[in-house]
Amino acid sequence: MESLLAEVERNLSISDSADTRRVWQLEKNEIFTVKSACALIDDIWHPASKNFGTLLWQSIFPPKTKMFLWLLLQGSLSIKGFLAYRKNICYDDACCSFCDMEIETINHLFIHCSIT
Repeated sequence: MESLLAEVERNLSISDSADTRRVWQLEKNEIFTVKSACALIDDIWHPASKNFGTLLWQSIFPPKTKMFLWLLLQGSLSIKGFLAYRKNICYDDACCSFCDMEIETINHLFIHCSIT
């Protein structure tokens, strides 16, 4: 928690102009945004995660594999549980194609399914 506060203080400074306003250095317009704060928190708690996208796209994997891995990590694969949530298919048809025991989610399909 102390490192987070220190980073916020490091990126928040007082402007040199006469109005003495606070300046958020992580944005070009110097105005605080939640997105930039979330990026700061991610950098503190997961320093290697911002490099993963770069490593993935610069890797020697075929383009289709890169895209699949990116969608998997973003939670954006069109699996049955997601399609049922979006009402593209009925929840009765959203069971795992392999084990037919649970709703097909990314976690079930790639971690918990005994068959896959």
